[in-house]
This record gives sequence, C-alpha cells and structure tokens, in this order.
Amino acid sequence: MKKTKLVLVAVVLLLIPAVALGGLNKGEKEVVISKTTVHSGDFVNGAATVDVSGTVEGDVMTAGAQVDISGTVEGDILSAGGQVDISGDAGQDVRLVGGNVFYSGTTKQNFSAFGGNVRLSTDSMISGNAYIGGGNVELKGVIIGNVKAGSGKLVVAGEIGGDLVVYADEISVRDGAIIKGNFTYYSKIEANISEGATIGGAIEKKNAKPTGSSSNFDKGKGFLFGFFIWRLLAALIVALVFWQIFRDKIKKALDDGNNSCWKKIGTGLVLMIVTPIAAIIAMVTILGLPIGLIGMGLYLIGTYLGMILGVVLFGNWIVKLIKLPEKGDGFPWMSYFVGMIVLSVISVVPLIGAVASFLILSWGVGSLYPLLKR
Repeated sequence: MKKTKLVLVAVVLLLIPAVALGGLNKGEKEVVISKTTVHSGDFVNGAATVDVSGTVEGDVMTAGAQVDISGTVEGDILSAGGQVDISGDAGQDVRLVGGNVFYSGTTKQNFSAFGGNVRLSTDSMISGNAYIGGGNVELKGVIIGNVKAGSGKLVVAGEIGGDLVVYADEISVRDGAIIKGNFTYYSKIEANISEGATIGGAIEKKNAKPTGSSSNFDKGKGFLFGFFIWRLLAALIVALVFWQIFRDKIKKALDDGNNSCWKKIGTGLVLMIVTPIAAIIAMVTILGLPIGLIGMGLYLIGTYLGMILGVVLFGNWIVKLIKLPEKGDGFPWMSYFVGMIVLSVISVVPLIGAVASFLILSWGVGSLYPLLKR
C-alpha cells in the first residue's frame, strides 16, 4: 500500500510541471514579480519558471518546472513544481509539493511539504506546526510547534519546540539538534541519536507493525487523509493554471456542460478507448514509434486534465441542483471543492464508486476535447 501511494504521488508530481508547460503556447514561459513590485490581491499563475521577488498582498498559488519565491507574501503560499525554492516570508500557511523542495523562509503559521527531497535550511523559521513527507527529509532551522514527518531517510539538525513524531526507515538526530518535547518514532531500526543532541521529553521507539494490524490500520488512515489533502492541493494548482489559460472556454463548458452531459460522456468514452489503441498500433511500427509515444503521453496528461475538469463539471451540477451559485465571475471554487469531496466519498463505495469515477472522467475528457479544439 505504501509503495502504491508513493507511485500515485510521484505521478501527480511529474504531471504538475508537465501540465503547466503544456499551456505555454498560449501562456508564458516565465512569470516574474520583481523586487520593486507590489501585487494587490492574490497571485495565481503557472509557467516554466515562476519568480516572485516582490510583495504580494494576498495568497500566492503557483505551478511550474521551477518555482522561486524570495519576496514577501502576506497570505498563504501554495506552490508545486519540479524544483521549489522558497526563501521569502509568509504571513500565513505554506504548502509545497515538488520533486525537490528547499525552504529557507519564514512563516507565521503552519508548514506542509511533500516531495522527493525536502530540505529546511538553518535560516528557516516556522512559527506553527510542520507536516512533512518525502524520500529524503532534512530538518534544520527552527520549528516552534510540533512536527510529524514520514520519509525513507530523515535527518534532524535544527530546533523543534514541540513533539516530534516520525515514520521512517532511517533516522538521524545530529549534534546540536534540539527537540524540546517528546520524540516518538516508528521504525524497524534504532534511531541514530548523537550525544550532542538535546531531547527534553521522552524518547520512544515503536516497531513497525505487520501489515493488517489494527495500529497499522489506524496510522494508514492518517496517511490516506494526508494523501487526500495533497491530491486536493495538487489538482487545485493544476486547475488554477488551466483556468488561467482557458478561462473563457471553461466558463462556456460549465454553462452548457450539463445540457449535453451524456453526449460528452460518450465522446470521452470513445476517446479513452481509441487513443491508447491507436498509440499502441503506432508504436509497433518503427516509423510510428515516436508518434505512439507522444500519443500515450498526451493521453496520460489528457486523462488527468479531464478528471479535474470532470470534477468541476460534476461539482457545478451539484451546486446548481441545490441552488448554491458560485460567487463572482472567477475560478469556480465551490464547484471544485464540492465535486472533489463528493467524489472522494463516493469512491470508497465498491462498484458504485468505480462507475461514478469512470463516468466523471469520461465527462471531463469529452468536454476537454471541444474545449481545446475551439
């Protein structure tokens, strides 16, 4: 189960920059807020490179192959990309997803990060709690609150003001590290705690339980909830980037999507069946191999985008059904969250969940095709 979840997260992490780059023909290769610029309100954008060096009087939501935020953000920071470097100051929460995440900034509230490699430098300062997951995690700097982390390899070399709870294969607490609260870790091997480290509370090692045990199940529920939150945020960033590129067309799709729902579900079903078959046929011929590979790549990206669009269309249908209209003319927040949450609840029901997910995916793919074609 753990490997499956890691693979799913890896796919999402790989698709985020790919989707952002996919819209560059109609968007920008580089988005920059210079040091002297003050941006009023929220900043939502995606490009190959995103550089925020100035001041944003609101939230920052970005996606790109390279994301660099060194300025001041008065609200939340929500960023995803291949390489995510944050050295600026955040007035509220910081949430990061990336292949490589490097954090040397400050935040007045909580911090969350998930990636292949996650590093908190000695300059980092987190006033709230921290929730971190990754293949390799390095904690330096200062975290005032509690820390929960899961990784293959974890290094603690900074100061933690509260409790530290770790799920990891390999744990190292280095000289100079300070843990003022309790240190609880789940691992098959003993943590390597240097003599120069200071731990104010109790140290407790809990062996990893065999798969299927009740305690392992309880911890698994926590990881599944964490994964759901990250999936929600990752998909949200992709949706925001997609909205920036195709705003008017998505509005039109939402306006007439419910009127031709079954027709678009049928179109999506045909596309999802025909495209991979055509790509495989192309790949078995030498001359058609590149075309087949490109076709499969576009198919994967298209189904991911289609699922997100399908969720928004599904949520929009529910919102209209219960007469809860969207506020303003901007991103359909209500439709997105209602659709994602309702689908997540339905998905746990055997058979019904699978059928509902497939229909929503078909709806989204069928709506995506004419949207890109126009």
